[in-house]
Amino acid sequence: MENALEMLLPIIKWASYIKVPIYFFEGKYDMITPTVLVENFYNNLDAKKEKKLIIFENSAHVPMSKEKEKYEELLINVILKESQNI
Repeated sequence: MENALEMLLPIIKWASYIKVPIYFFEGKYDMITPTVLVENFYNNLDAKKEKKLIIFENSAHVPMSKEKEKYEELLINVILKESQNI
């Protein structure tokens, strides 16, 4: 995990504030970007608009493939609707 954290540090420092809505799709069993790192980044991110962290309970690194129906439902019924209100 230390290697992953070292790789993410430049991004974490660079992207501590964001002006547009941002959504994180995280697989609970992701070993490439572990959930604990994503949660840490998410919790420290200052987002002017909307920010959401969505955990896919049955996925690893590619939740949009493993849980395709849930992913599509979120895109259509949550993100698309919210983006129309911006």
